[in-house]
Amino acid sequence: TAILILVALMTIVLATGVRRLLRRTEAQLGLLERHEDRLIHKEQELDRLYQISRTIGSGSNLAEVLPELVGRVVAAVNAKIGLVMLYVPESEALEVMSPIWVAGHTLRAEGYELPLTEAGLAQRVFVSGDSALENDVEHSPLRDALLEDLDAHEVAAVPLRVEANAIGVLLVADREGGGFGEDDLASLESLAAPAALVLSQMARYEAAKESSERMAEVARLKTDFVSVVSHELRTPLTSIMGSLRTLARPELAPQDPNSRELLNTALKQTDRLRRLIEDLLVVSRLDNRAIPIRPEAIEIRSFIGDVVRLSLIHISEPTRL
Repeated sequence: TAILILVALMTIVLATGVRRLLRRTEAQLGLLERHEDRLIHKEQELDRLYQISRTIGSGSNLAEVLPELVGRVVAAVNAKIGLVMLYVPESEALEVMSPIWVAGHTLRAEGYELPLTEAGLAQRVFVSGDSALENDVEHSPLRDALLEDLDAHEVAAVPLRVEANAIGVLLVADREGGGFGEDDLASLESLAAPAALVLSQMARYEAAKESSERMAEVARLKTDFVSVVSHELRTPLTSIMGSLRTLARPELAPQDPNSRELLNTALKQTDRLRRLIEDLLVVSRLDNRAIPIRPEAIEIRSFIGDVVRLSLIHISEPTRL
């Protein structure tokens, strides 16, 4: 009997130990599974970041990068709608960058702006700097013109930041299979970081490029104006110079000394004006690269001597009006 009791006690102890070991093993397996799930989620997130980085690096301007970028962000959170808004300081508004992503297609959206004075989800996210979820847009107490135009039902939005400065908002809507969760918001925030940096740089580059093109157009108009005006001035000046030279001929020259002096002054000044017009035409041709360049070897000593001599003559010559 004592042996049976001992065997029973040992069996109970062993069973208790086995059950404890099984529970510990199950707990460790649960931890391993959760850790594996986190690793898989992290791997998926890194893969999305890699794909976003490849997309960003594949284009040279916003028109090339934006559709692919928004499309990949939408796919990462299983959304149907996606768009990027950038802040425009001049109008104090968020400009919806065209195109936007809707149900697998890109749609143009030029000229759509959201003033910061209006109460909307995107404006709230930009001003506060905090991400936001809204999974029941229809019953939201605030009217949002953008979400009404998109006919959106569930929305998630995160700010686009470069360092500490907000430059815009990334917004997605209508998640397939239900509303957005905190995991979706975390994914959007991780995707928004590299996107914000490159979008900001591309926007600044395109603004600088546009400004440069405008300056080049202004320079071209100036050159054309100088060329046209110079040609128009040269025609009447030629007639004036011909008339003055005719009057300066001995048989027609005035006998009064003061009159002859005035005639000589007029001839000198018209010749000066002619040289000025010729110089303007040369400058115009140089700007248009219409003058062929023919490099020639010169004797530098005599060239400098001629320049100095002409400069001294010009300085010593009295200006006569």
